[in-house]
Amino acid sequence: MRTKSEEKRQSIMAIAAEVFREVGFEQASMAQIAARVGGSKTTLYNYFPSKEDLFVNIMMQAAEADMTALFGGLQLGQGSMEETLLRFGQRFLQLVCTDEMLALRRLLITAAGCSDIGQQFYAKGPQRGMNQLALYLQQMMEQGQLCQEDPQIAARHLKGLLESEMLELCTLRVEQLPTPQRIEAVAQRAVRVFLRGYQPT
Repeated sequence: MRTKSEEKRQSIMAIAAEVFREVGFEQASMAQIAARVGGSKTTLYNYFPSKEDLFVNIMMQAAEADMTALFGGLQLGQGSMEETLLRFGQRFLQLVCTDEMLALRRLLITAAGCSDIGQQFYAKGPQRGMNQLALYLQQMMEQGQLCQEDPQIAARHLKGLLESEMLELCTLRVEQLPTPQRIEAVAQRAVRVFLRGYQPT
């Protein structure tokens, strides 16, 4: 059961997310958010010490459940390595190529140029996810299914292959959101190229 304090915190985050989407991170101010919330800046700072902290918390909450499901699927004994990576690739693309995540990505890229918000967000979310992916790949290396390489670099290579066909295009609105069929095809190609590079010959 949520306390009043937690309900207030969630309300602030929901309203702040609207403000960030409307005017962007740089133009948004804590005073503007406080006015929309209907309280004082002091109250706002009691919940969030800075605009950057507020923004990171909004982004993490938006992605947390999906990120947990995404990286939680990287388990041994849940199908072959190829099946596991294909399933991961499709879920990853389904997550990053949504309207909400693309909008948050655009805001984050803009905001990272004027603060340490990018570092904060990366440490709290993507870095943890990449560590889980690297751990799974390391296990596959130990079993002899992949060549012995740096698992962190291997994880970045797989992520890069998955993103390469359409993430930038969707972020810049060059392409529309991908269909499930396109996501499946992109994931298949990315995993196929990854395995060609990392499986023992």
